[in-house]
Amino acid sequence: MIYASSSDGKVVVKNISSSAYWSSHFAKAKRITGAPEIAKDNEVIAEALKHLGTPYVFGGESPTDGFDCSAFVAYVFQHASDVYLPRSTDQQWQVGEEVARADLKPGDVIFFKDTYREGISHVGIYAGGNQFIHAKRSENVTVDYLTSSYWTSKYAGARRYDDLSLSKDNPFVTESLKYVGEVPYAQGGTSPSTGFDTAGFVQYIYKEAAGKDIPRYASQQWEAGETISQSDLKPGDLVFFEGSSLIPSIYIGNDYVVHVATSEGVKITNYKVDSYWAPKYYGAKRMP
Repeated sequence: MIYASSSDGKVVVKNISSSAYWSSHFAKAKRITGAPEIAKDNEVIAEALKHLGTPYVFGGESPTDGFDCSAFVAYVFQHASDVYLPRSTDQQWQVGEEVARADLKPGDVIFFKDTYREGISHVGIYAGGNQFIHAKRSENVTVDYLTSSYWTSKYAGARRYDDLSLSKDNPFVTESLKYVGEVPYAQGGTSPSTGFDTAGFVQYIYKEAAGKDIPRYASQQWEAGETISQSDLKPGDLVFFEGSSLIPSIYIGNDYVVHVATSEGVKITNYKVDSYWAPKYYGAKRMP
């Protein structure tokens, strides 16, 4: 065998059978036949592979700014399959279908615990052949093996997001999503050109998507609508949250709403798992 010897300080060649030391320490041998194939034909994997080498940046959310682990997963699913995932790792853990490790398939999302902090703390996308793609802390977007001793010891479980895509046939969904990340908050704003306030956004969407004129302010919108339960929500219903005043949003399916936040403008949120919005849920209305 040929190897780098620490005692000799150089690369050396040794005959195992004639070396008492190495023959007594022999454990087993492996033949390397090449790395398992990554499922490049999978749309999620294909999108993830585009970003190999992108730097890891804590809080980063784009290829230009860099990614952290959960932002990378959310970005890939949005651009590959129109699946909008929650922003944080622990929230992504709470949605989708649970998958056993033995049933993993390319495009499933795998989670790890107790890495840089306690609990669910890291996430990546399974790529086939016991490989996964992730934004690796302090490095970059890369491919690692799930079977390595470190990742095996940290493995927490997996989720499948096949059923989380949004219905693009619904006019409230398509109209609402046009403005996500594109239009800022503006006090008193009622249009994309000026920016939106919370109720102004809802009023605008109803006019554009359904040709309906609904009241201008959240309290009036609440009074005008028919009360419905969360279990009966349909795209286009209004979901209200408590703040200093009522905050309305447009329901678009799969527990997601599109709404306006003062710091971020028009955004999409899974209101059931979001730690800020979930406790502020006030009720839902269906407009006549």
